[in-house]
Amino acid sequence: ATILHNSIKHSQATSVKIEIKKTDKKLLLSVTDNGIGFDYKKAIREKSGIGLGSISNRTKIAGGKMYLRSFKDKGTEYLFEIPSTS
Repeated sequence: ATILHNSIKHSQATSVKIEIKKTDKKLLLSVTDNGIGFDYKKAIREKSGIGLGSISNRTKIAGGKMYLRSFKDKGTEYLFEIPSTS
């Protein structure tokens, strides 16, 4: 929900794509938007990325990994790998 909120409120995205895949060992979730992008390191450093920190922490608690790529005027892509429990 935080990622969708950020895409709507901050990125000026007109499109958000969500993909979920499950393998034997993990759940893969990707969220991609076509917004204005942002500087992740700068957002964390300036504490303007409180939602991003929360997303990262929740991913770690689930035993997963979060990858993020963002490009100026080309959007943002989040990828989550969460270990499967079944």
